[in-house]
Amino acid sequence: TQFDCSRDEIEEQTHGDFTGDIAPVRGASWSFIDKSGKIFRSGYDMIKYGKSVRLWAARNSSGTWDVFDESNSDISCLSGYDEIIFPVNDSDVEIFCVSKNGKFGGITREGDTSVPFEYDEAFGNCFDMIAVRNGEKYGIISPDNNLIVPIEYSGTYLPSEKDVKHVWVKKTDDFYYHFNISTQKASVKGFRKVTNFKNGIAHVIPEVLDVEDNALNRAQLYQPNASTDSINSADVKANKDAFGYLLNSDDVVLVKVPVSTLYYDAVSTEVQKYGGRALTDTEQKRILLKLTRENRSYALKSTLGEDEWDY
Repeated sequence: TQFDCSRDEIEEQTHGDFTGDIAPVRGASWSFIDKSGKIFRSGYDMIKYGKSVRLWAARNSSGTWDVFDESNSDISCLSGYDEIIFPVNDSDVEIFCVSKNGKFGGITREGDTSVPFEYDEAFGNCFDMIAVRNGEKYGIISPDNNLIVPIEYSGTYLPSEKDVKHVWVKKTDDFYYHFNISTQKASVKGFRKVTNFKNGIAHVIPEVLDVEDNALNRAQLYQPNASTDSINSADVKANKDAFGYLLNSDDVVLVKVPVSTLYYDAVSTEVQKYGGRALTDTEQKRILLKLTRENRSYALKSTLGEDEWDY
């Protein structure tokens, strides 16, 4: 198929690839076909596929979900619920978040209840953490219904890797706070935007952050070896929210000069070479100058600012 627009501009999906013996196609409603083109399931208004469990779910005319595998065999223990959310990752415990009679719980593939149906909403198992909501409060539970984060926050940030001990929670002020799972305590200071901790370091954007329009910061808006014209015309102020600090899991700011999200991983790697401690001003500058060197050039007679050269 050829498209004359970007993927984000496609208003309605028309078909999907084959998984095993079947593939979805869309006409007046969603249907499924075999490799001969024969239609054997139809009349669905919504479909979803669980890559980690290799199962399809399709919402029928009664508003409940039929679940079946890649050979078109029904999975009756998972079917008939008002909602179903598949586990996200291959390594996740195989718990399916489902709803019935207005309440969410979690069940196994065999239909056994692992998480009781006592939540207003459950958002699926991701690295063995399930975000849940009761009323306006959010928290996180394990696949066997043990509390990981108390259900008392305005939002939660699900992990991006397994066995994490540090997550982010949102309070009523709309700021994110570092929650230590081991101590069951949230940090005192909050941030407007955050990333998950990776190797013990997170990228955080405070309430107020001054980002200068200089060569060093413009360079951080592009991958190395970007065109000079693009870098010189970059609008740092318009991309202010791309910059933040680097914070460790002890809530210590390791790098307090602006670091872009694009260069977060690279800077974090360099910080770990210093033993993961808070860096001096000179060390911070040296790292950023090193990592952005392919994106910085200066006229021979120009005067460099103090933050744009190493001495």
